[in-house]
Amino acid sequence: MISLNLNIFIAQLFTFLVALFIVWKVSWGPLVAMMKQRKEKIKDDIGSAEKLRLDAEKILAEYQKKLDNMAKEKERIFSATREEADSAKEELMKAAQQEVSELREKVLMELRDEKNAIMKELRGEIIETAMQVSGKVLAENAQNIIQKTKYEQMLEFLEKSKGAQK
Repeated sequence: MISLNLNIFIAQLFTFLVALFIVWKVSWGPLVAMMKQRKEKIKDDIGSAEKLRLDAEKILAEYQKKLDNMAKEKERIFSATREEADSAKEELMKAAQQEVSELREKVLMELRDEKNAIMKELRGEIIETAMQVSGKVLAENAQNIIQKTKYEQMLEFLEKSKGAQK
């Protein structure tokens, strides 16, 4: 038959409550603060990534606008060149056609070069943005793994301590 000694039971209950209070004050507060700080960091990182994405979209839109403006300028140059060629006299037509042809090739080369330079710069900025976002995600994943390991070690320690108390 199991007997219950009330004095020992009350002493053990009191000891348990004191130990629970100490663990609550010492461990729980910092743990909650650390989790809150981690939540804020994740929130900030997501905000930063969104800002970088919006910046990249803005830059892409600016470059697209530049390309559109260059196409309009090219069309304007072609129209002006055609009007000059049409209004030129018969004797100057061959010379004017040659000049238009050279100008056209030059403009096309410049446009191609400028387009290639813009696309190269845009690729570089997109890669840089992607690298920054990837770096942040990898850093956060590494931090999550470290924190998970710390939590698991703390739980193991608490379980061992709990097992040792029994």
